[in-house]
Amino acid sequence: MQKLIEFDANMKEDLVSLYMYTNQRDKALSLLKEMEKEMVLGTTMEFYKLKIQESTAYAKPEKKELEKAIQNDPKNEQNYIDLMLLYSNSNEEEKAFETAKKLAKEIPTSDWAHVSLFKFNLDQKNGLEAYNSMDKVFKNEKIDLKIKHRMLNEFLIFVANTNTLENELSNAVTYFNADTSLNTPSEIGKFFFNRKQYDKTIYYLEKGLKKDSENIETVLLLLEVYNITLNYTNAARLSENYLELYPTLSKLYYYAGTSNNKLTNYKKAIDYLETGLEFVLEDNALENQFYKELAESYKNIGNKKKEEYYILKIRSTC
Repeated sequence: MQKLIEFDANMKEDLVSLYMYTNQRDKALSLLKEMEKEMVLGTTMEFYKLKIQESTAYAKPEKKELEKAIQNDPKNEQNYIDLMLLYSNSNEEEKAFETAKKLAKEIPTSDWAHVSLFKFNLDQKNGLEAYNSMDKVFKNEKIDLKIKHRMLNEFLIFVANTNTLENELSNAVTYFNADTSLNTPSEIGKFFFNRKQYDKTIYYLEKGLKKDSENIETVLLLLEVYNITLNYTNAARLSENYLELYPTLSKLYYYAGTSNNKLTNYKKAIDYLETGLEFVLEDNALENQFYKELAESYKNIGNKKKEEYYILKIRSTC
């Protein structure tokens, strides 16, 4: 193969693969660097390169080598990109951003430079310009997902603090639809829940459920927000639907019972609540909530005996 590449340069990829299979990573990396000077590396070659650079045997020397290369040739974009990827893969996002800042100064037209320009515009409160930079970064498939996640988090905080650019935030989230490592809309929903911005919480949690319909954590949080916002019709529908998937989950029965109580469907509420009680295990607080709702249900249908029974149950568990 080493002889054949003298006649057919396209066989260099095959040689890199052979080096990887035979664990000659130093030779593979050397050949990859040579190839980079002549062409844009394909997906597999990029994967091999990152795999080599992630290993402790190569990462530290490679970082120093790239830092020196940037000093010697500040207009070579690839060196910045490689260094940023190395920093990102070793969870050194601050250094990755610093490298992007240097790149923005030397080559402001680079998509990678927008990582730094995004941060600059956020600091200057130029939200729309920051979004435009973020948009360019998100569209570049070669920029590491960790960097994109961090940018989205910073933009999210900006949007929450300024109550602006909500449509832009929603658009940005769609870039992560294919990301299986994290349910981004659900995480944003949790963020807004902690800030008690419930309309936004509902919007993002509902998007999160569309992405992962079996995420019970998202379901339960959405049910809680529906109750807080008095959206009992949606709470009843959602809890009842998910009881088919999780027929032993006591909290679903509680939300189904509570919402039907509020909708004056008292007999339906009683059915859910009494069934759900059977699945409450070592949770006195939740058990008391069931008793309170059952006392309310029986009060509303005029069953004084059952109402008093559940009131006594509340006292006995306090």
